[in-house]
Amino acid sequence: MKPPRAWLITAVMAIAWLAIFRPWTIRPIADESHRPFDAKEYVAKIWDVRAVPALQSRAVGLPDLLGRPTSQPTPVSLDGIVVEVNTSSRVGTAAIDVAPTDGRPDVLLMIGPVIRGTALRDALDFIQFSDFTNQIQFAEVANALNDRALAAALEPVDPAALKGRPVHVLGVAWRESSPSGTLPFIVPVQLSIGGRR
Repeated sequence: MKPPRAWLITAVMAIAWLAIFRPWTIRPIADESHRPFDAKEYVAKIWDVRAVPALQSRAVGLPDLLGRPTSQPTPVSLDGIVVEVNTSSRVGTAAIDVAPTDGRPDVLLMIGPVIRGTALRDALDFIQFSDFTNQIQFAEVANALNDRALAAALEPVDPAALKGRPVHVLGVAWRESSPSGTLPFIVPVQLSIGGRR
């Protein structure tokens, strides 16, 4: 048997050799949680595969919309005629007379350049606050969804050319709780425009 001192010398030499030659590779473990949250990237991933199909599958017409609670965001699909365009503020709207038409507006389509509110995010029930780190990220998702909707449905559209045109709209509608009698607003997700009548 080797004396205890020999073991000590051997151990010291082994530690010294490992310290000098370092026969290992140190790499940080990939951790996605440390990347900054990108709401636009998140929306880009879900838009075509989850968001639009979810709205299409749950969309209702105007009668069902009017029968729902005032402030509940509701996916809608409708056809109508644009009877008025208001671009006096950055939250522009186009008033739509929904088929069967009677010459009076039934809904207000939000045409930007600013879309306000969180109706689009809130109508997508697979997006939950608990999925995000904080309220800021949750709010960023709402803004990114509104921006994506604006780009997808309205970017090539000249608002001034909408009046008198037939349209088909897929979007999310909500009605403000006050004042009473206000028309429902719609955030468009898809917009098809026909020829002027």
